[in-house]
Amino acid sequence: MMTELERGITKGRYLLEKKQKFNLQPQTRVICCDKVTQGNNVLLCVGQSNGTFSLFNLDTLESIHSFQISEQKIDSISINPSGEWIALASKMEGQLFVWEWKSETYVMKQQGHFFDLNCMAYSPDGAFIATGGDDGKIKCWTTKNCLSFTTFKEHEGAITDIKFLPKKSNALLSSSVDGTVRAFDLVKYKNFRTFKPNKQT
Repeated sequence: MMTELERGITKGRYLLEKKQKFNLQPQTRVICCDKVTQGNNVLLCVGQSNGTFSLFNLDTLESIHSFQISEQKIDSISINPSGEWIALASKMEGQLFVWEWKSETYVMKQQGHFFDLNCMAYSPDGAFIATGGDDGKIKCWTTKNCLSFTTFKEHEGAITDIKFLPKKSNALLSSSVDGTVRAFDLVKYKNFRTFKPNKQT
């Protein structure tokens, strides 16, 4: 809770308290990141332009793990709630990778989209992964047996982002270049709501 004095100093704005650089390879850029709280630690996973992802302790910025899955950049990254599995998507590879960093093994390597794989997200309970591609499709996968159990095709353009509803694993939201945001029910397997922007006059 911010005190009145702190509010007066910042005037409602954020202040930079600390700045620290990651040790990345030369000519490498950070493309995406995700974080998860594991016990007393916060883990930060960073996807890079050379196909490498790195796992850091966010409090100390100490490097915990690093691995290169391909030569292509990592476009999307997500850590499951327990912090053990890291899901990665590469547009150029068109694949979904799930990596268990403690045992250094692949849990899943799937290619389910006709065009580039743009984004993905873990469900809050870690049981599902949703992926969205340039083909306008959303595919849902189980982490238990690594199989796709449903595909939504309602979008008319590339998927730009996917999020599960907070604290629920039975519904997700997706956005697309078709100008809509859609809500999907993973129990009845249907698009139950569509949000469209107001038309400009």
